[in-house]
Amino acid sequence: MSSFFDTHLWNSLVLPMSHSERAVTHAVVALSALHEDIEARGVPLARADLTNHRQRFALEQYTRALSLLNNRRHSNDPKLREVVLTCCLLFVVFELTRGLYDDAFVHLQQGLSLLSTLKAADTKSQNASISCCSNYLETSLSDTLMHLHIQSAFFGADTSDPQLTLSKSDDNEGFRDMIEAREELNRAFQTLSRFMTADKKLAPEGGPPDSDVTRRDVALMQADLRIELARYLRRLDEFETRVRDSLDQKSQRAVDIMRLHHKTFAVAVETYIDIEDMTCDIHIDRFKEIVLLSERIANSFDEQCDPNNRHSRPTLLLDMGILPPLLYVCLKCPCVDTRRRALDCLKEWPHREGPWDSNLVALMGRLTLQVEIEAEFKRLSTTTTTTTKITSIRDITYIPAPSRIMCVNMSMDNDQKTAILKYTTKECGPGMPQLERRVLIDEAIW
Repeated sequence: MSSFFDTHLWNSLVLPMSHSERAVTHAVVALSALHEDIEARGVPLARADLTNHRQRFALEQYTRALSLLNNRRHSNDPKLREVVLTCCLLFVVFELTRGLYDDAFVHLQQGLSLLSTLKAADTKSQNASISCCSNYLETSLSDTLMHLHIQSAFFGADTSDPQLTLSKSDDNEGFRDMIEAREELNRAFQTLSRFMTADKKLAPEGGPPDSDVTRRDVALMQADLRIELARYLRRLDEFETRVRDSLDQKSQRAVDIMRLHHKTFAVAVETYIDIEDMTCDIHIDRFKEIVLLSERIANSFDEQCDPNNRHSRPTLLLDMGILPPLLYVCLKCPCVDTRRRALDCLKEWPHREGPWDSNLVALMGRLTLQVEIEAEFKRLSTTTTTTTKITSIRDITYIPAPSRIMCVNMSMDNDQKTAILKYTTKECGPGMPQLERRVLIDEAIW
């Protein structure tokens, strides 16, 4: 398991524990077997397949880990809390790698609930018996679980618990290190996630109000986010200027990742709310910058590896990297060529970043583009005032506001064989059901 950031969680904490704790051993073996399977098959879309002998073996190891934890649930062993949290993280990644998102997020919520309980108990008892090593491990696990928690909002999970809100730091101070810069960006990401959730709760024009969120509320959140992101960029610029000469390739890639996320968040703040005007058109160049920076980050893995090694890029990452930014380009950018370049970037690097699967991201991006191109072709074909002759959907290079999808999500059916794209357009009035497009995954994947 790799990371864009040098957290040491896997090599320095999880793997050493697997040598002494049987539950962690079986959980690590389960995830490793699953990872070996997906790499052997060219990193396909994550799906559970019990006809696959590697996946059956992985599931057996996973079950053993669960059984060992269950047998120790009443133990007073002070190390048990570390073991449970470590296994919880491994179980989350294991289920995500099988494409079972609901099961993964159950483990995630259990881990976060346990962390909250442990912190409350430690505060109440002023527990001084926890070693520095244990505290470092729990902090690392807590940070990772929180990062996954924030991302889970984009997969339908409930992230509204106020106890899981990241506290703000003093934004007048410069970043001490990469970890602090990343943590501050996570706070901005959580705020952005809640801004997007609030916008979804707005009543449609002409429809009955079904929540207490107002347009003024969303506008205020948007204004606050602009300020927060501007401050973050200033601090990141100052940090990179200070440490530029000491950055190795991995550290520079981490800085590039943070810049990529900042660019994406900044564009999302301006373009997410409405597509009624030319807002997305104004930011076409910024969409292109997101794709270019994503390509640079992906190519940076090739530069540091053996040129004869076909697997120079990692296939399983805990961190959010280039996938959400490229997905946002695929869903929002009016320029068809830019979207196709983003899709090419996804195709060239099949991998997983936490809950994000590049195959699923690419499929959603391609289906959305297909629907919008068809809508634009139909619009132009029935418009007599157009001066450009359109004879094929291949002639469509730009998606104007009237043909864009307004709201979109994608899911898989229970047998993980069919993808269902649900979306609304400007023609969908208040209370009308979402439109659907279903595709067989095995026929639709690259």
